[in-house]
Amino acid sequence: MPHAAYVISDTDRRGLLVVVANLFMSWMVLVGLFRVYMRLTIIGPWGLDDLMVLVASVFGIANVGAVMGGVKHGLGSTESKLDASQIDPAEQALYGANILLLAGHCAAKLSVLFLLRRLGRERSYLRACTVVMGGIVLWGAVSILLVALKCPFRHPWILSQCASTLPRWQAITILDIITELLLLTLSLYLVWPIRMRRMRKAGVIGAFGTRIGIITLAIVRQTAMNGIAHTHDPLLDIADTTILTQVLLHCSIMAATVPCLKPFVVAFNTSWGQGTVGQDGSSYYYQPSEASAAVGESQADAESKRTSRAKNEDKGQTASDCRDSHEWIIQETREWSLQYETIEMMPVGSKR
Repeated sequence: MPHAAYVISDTDRRGLLVVVANLFMSWMVLVGLFRVYMRLTIIGPWGLDDLMVLVASVFGIANVGAVMGGVKHGLGSTESKLDASQIDPAEQALYGANILLLAGHCAAKLSVLFLLRRLGRERSYLRACTVVMGGIVLWGAVSILLVALKCPFRHPWILSQCASTLPRWQAITILDIITELLLLTLSLYLVWPIRMRRMRKAGVIGAFGTRIGIITLAIVRQTAMNGIAHTHDPLLDIADTTILTQVLLHCSIMAATVPCLKPFVVAFNTSWGQGTVGQDGSSYYYQPSEASAAVGESQADAESKRTSRAKNEDKGQTASDCRDSHEWIIQETREWSLQYETIEMMPVGSKR
């Protein structure tokens, strides 16, 4: 009978950690591939939002790799069963996984932000997007520094020698929730002035509203961290928090793809499949006001008139060419018809 790699128990949570991390990573990769398919076949072109999802996915996969390295050295198991040589590598892996979590989560937020910016055209809205983007980047940079520069400075991954970890994570989580709420506010600002049915408008808001689930996961994760603030077996007790971290990170990346699904874009653009891609490769799904909509209609009418006029000119040119050719053929025929030979007939018996 084959021996189980991990046995889940009260003193060993490694098996559960491995299953959850790989399961959610697999789902994240599948959703990412689906996004690539949608961009290539239906809702192109590519943009910065797609690039940031790709970056977030790379960080997510690297995060799972770091966690698996930690599990190999005892992350998720009680320290009483580990050698002293295993504890330090396990804590280093957890340290790296936390940094990758923040980097991937920040990239997922930026993906949503760039998509929202891509859909809008009003100056005030674009300025708001720029401000929120700066806030997200600042949150990501400060959060990574807070986690990376823990005490002691020479060995910041040692869990038992830094008492200030919990307040730092609490501050990170609060700012995380604020940035998520700002993204949701931008989606409301984007959709609210558009004239469309309420159900369609609710569908678009709901697509971006999936970030509310990310807020819930962040709160649950922080609550779990608060419960192990004074633990004496950190590698074991932090296993549940690490599991919630995997769920949070990969769900954040997957939630960034939900607004790109066709049903939501169909609700957002009543002319689905027409006029979503400009000549310069930019996308213009959204006309933010009646004035801009009128401009779009005027441009469309002008383009239609230019196209019709061009077609008429082509037809006129073709007809003119045909007439010229026909006249030339007739003239040639007449020229041949004018060539004749005269024969002088003399009466019979007459003399010259």
